[in-house]
Amino acid sequence: MGIIFTGVFWGVFLILVGISVLIKIFFNIDFPVFRIIFGLLFILIGVNILTGRHLTGRHISWTDSGNVVFSEGRFTGNNTTGKYNVIFGKAETDLSDLPKGDSSSIEINTIFGDNTVYIKKGMTVLVKANSAFAQTDLPDASMAAFGTSRFTTPEYDPKKPFTKIALNTVFGATRVRYKE
Repeated sequence: MGIIFTGVFWGVFLILVGISVLIKIFFNIDFPVFRIIFGLLFILIGVNILTGRHLTGRHISWTDSGNVVFSEGRFTGNNTTGKYNVIFGKAETDLSDLPKGDSSSIEINTIFGDNTVYIKKGMTVLVKANSAFAQTDLPDASMAAFGTSRFTTPEYDPKKPFTKIALNTVFGATRVRYKE
């Protein structure tokens, strides 16, 4: 909270304290400066979160190779950790370029966000979708709001290598679509 350490904050604060003392002495009116400043500080923090800015003027959102927080982003299947997170944001996760016949495990978490996951027809995929107060749409037109859903591509055979995708969606929306 860098604003508290600036001269502007302390200058305004001391002026308001001085004015409240003078009003109390001359007009016998109690002016609750500390309560007003406390309330204004909460309003300032709320406005900064809604506008996506930190109190110092920097953005509080970020996007990297596996995370989207308070912003929008696009992922490809080249994340080495195999884990993607969308938190208070929107993303597209393109897994259509994953190597065919490769056994891999991918985890995609969407929390208070929106995510569209693309897979290519012909891929060998098992999708296990966990939803809580969410909307999860799978390519076979099944949907889940609570609980667990399962989807497999027609090429899926548990004895052969396949890609396992674990979708976890909480208070958000995740869609799995075929990419042509």
